[in-house]
Amino acid sequence: MAYTRKGGVIYLEAPKMPIKLLAQLLSQDAELPVVDQTGLTGYYEVAIAIPGRRFSRGSQSTGAMSSKGEATPEGVDLSQSVAAIGLKLEKGRSSLRRLVVDHANIIPTKN
Repeated sequence: MAYTRKGGVIYLEAPKMPIKLLAQLLSQDAELPVVDQTGLTGYYEVAIAIPGRRFSRGSQSTGAMSSKGEATPEGVDLSQSVAAIGLKLEKGRSSLRRLVVDHANIIPTKN
């Protein structure tokens, strides 16, 4: 798997990638979590350009604007990049497992 950043754009190329891993990688640079609901279980050849996290809404960029009015580097839009490989991002609701630590003691205490 080749994962490189150039000019605020992440270029990802992988000859064999499960869709669940692609969703995890997209979550790192998307504003919201990306959840795989495709049901696809095999490995797929993936070549995609993704706008980096630092180019989210309100940042300075010399690129184009996405359909949501977000600045995108070099005209790269996440939804369009995903559509180019035959997938679609849809905003929705899903339950996600999260570990939340609401308090931590500096010095451990006996139970």
